[in-house]
Amino acid sequence: RAGRIVVGLQGALDFERGGELAQNLNELYAYITRRLFHINAHNDLAALEEVKTLIKDISAESGSN
Repeated sequence: RAGRIVVGLQGALDFERGGELAQNLNELYAYITRRLFHINAHNDLAALEEVKTLIKDISAESGSN
């Protein structure tokens, strides 16, 4: 489920208007998606904590704007 949410966020990026920020978010979302595949394949709780922290950081930054 988390993977679908991240892919949805990635698909909503506007590269024309978002410029470098949109590109950076795209790369971050791609990384998170790869980590989620790893987590599912290896049941890696440390990787899950990493992803949770990244998502919290994104959420905190978007809330401050």
